[in-house]
Amino acid sequence: MKKTLLKGVACLFACCMALGAAAGCGQKTGEENMDEPRAIEPVSPAENGTAVLANEFVAAYAEEYEARASEAFVDPTDTVKRDLYAPVGLTLEWECAEKAQSYTVALARSQDMAGAAVYETDTETVQVNDLFVASDYYWKVTAQTAEGEIASEVFHFTTAQTPRTVYVEGASNTRDVGGYAAAGGKRVKQGMLYRGAKLEDITAGGREKLLQDLGVATDLDLRGEDGKSVLGADAGYVHISSPSYITPNDASGSGIDVAANRAAVGNIFKVLAKEESYPVYMHCAIGRDRTGTIAMLLLTLLGVDGRDIYMDYELSLFSSAGCSDNTTALKLLSTYFDPTYSYICDYAGGTPAENCERFLLDCGVTEAEIASIRSLLLV
Repeated sequence: MKKTLLKGVACLFACCMALGAAAGCGQKTGEENMDEPRAIEPVSPAENGTAVLANEFVAAYAEEYEARASEAFVDPTDTVKRDLYAPVGLTLEWECAEKAQSYTVALARSQDMAGAAVYETDTETVQVNDLFVASDYYWKVTAQTAEGEIASEVFHFTTAQTPRTVYVEGASNTRDVGGYAAAGGKRVKQGMLYRGAKLEDITAGGREKLLQDLGVATDLDLRGEDGKSVLGADAGYVHISSPSYITPNDASGSGIDVAANRAAVGNIFKVLAKEESYPVYMHCAIGRDRTGTIAMLLLTLLGVDGRDIYMDYELSLFSSAGCSDNTTALKLLSTYFDPTYSYICDYAGGTPAENCERFLLDCGVTEAEIASIRSLLLV
C-alpha cells in the first residue's frame, strides 16, 4: 500500500511538471525577472548615486577645507581676475530600449514626485541647474514612442555636501548662504538668502535669473551710499549701511564692536526676521566684507560649525569681485575675520550661537525676531 502511494505521488509530480512546461508554468521567478533590463534605465547619476554640483575647484576646496585653503586654488594678486566659483550644473542621462521621438523628465524632492519640475527633450539627456546641495532628488522619464508612452520607474540620487554657488550673469561672488549643517541635526534652508556683489553690471539674463529662477523678493543693499535696485519694482529695495568686522587698531568707527554701529546690525536682522522678505539677495560692493560679516553673524546664530563659516567666507576669493583689491586670504583672516569671529564667539559665557544671540539682542534685535529667523532658516 505504501509503495503504491509513493508511486502515485511520483506520477502526479511528473504530470504536473509536464503540464507546467506545456502551459508555460516554467517562467522565470520574480527574483530572476528583476535581472531583466528595464525599458528605461538611468545612466547618470547612477541609481542611488551622488552628484557633485560644485565645479572641480570648489569641490576640492570644500572636501578638505582648512584656513587659507583658497591659496591652493586662486591667487588674489593675479592681474587676471576670474570667477571660479560657478557650479557645473547636472546632466540627467538615461537609455531607452525603444526608439522614442521625445521624452518628458520629471524631477522632484520627494519620491511621490509632488511639485516636480518638468523638462521636455528629444535626446536621452537633459540639463538641470541650481539644485540644492546635500539633498535627495527623484526623477522619472516618460518616452513618447510610435506605439505609445513608456514610463520609467522613479530613480533616485543625492547631491553632495558642498557650498551652493550660483551663477548670475553680470553679478560676481554669488552663492546661497544655506546648505550648511546646523546645531541640533538641522540644516540652513537653501533658496532663502543669497549673497553676492553689486548688481549694477547685471545682464538681462542675470536679472531674470534672480527674479524668475531664484525668486528674489528683496534686494538688501549693505553699502555705505544709498541707491536704487536694478531689479526694479519686481523686488523690494532695502538699504542699510552695514559695519564690517571689528574696528582695526589703525581705524575708527567701522566695526560691529562700536556701539554706534549696532543699530544698523539690528535693522539688518529685523529684515531677515520677516517672512515676506524672502528670498533675499544680500550684497555690498564686492560681497566679501560687509556681506561676509553679516553672513558670519547669521550662520553663527544658526549654530553652523566654525569650519563651515570660515569656508563660506573665504569662498569669496574664488570670484573676480572678491579678488578685486588683491587682498590675500592670509591678510583677510588674520587681520579681519579671525578677531571678528573670536569677538562674537567670546561675547558672553555660552556657546558661539548663544553668544551671537546675546550680541544681536544688544543690537536691538528682539527674542521674537531671533526665534523667527531660526524658524524661517532652519530645517
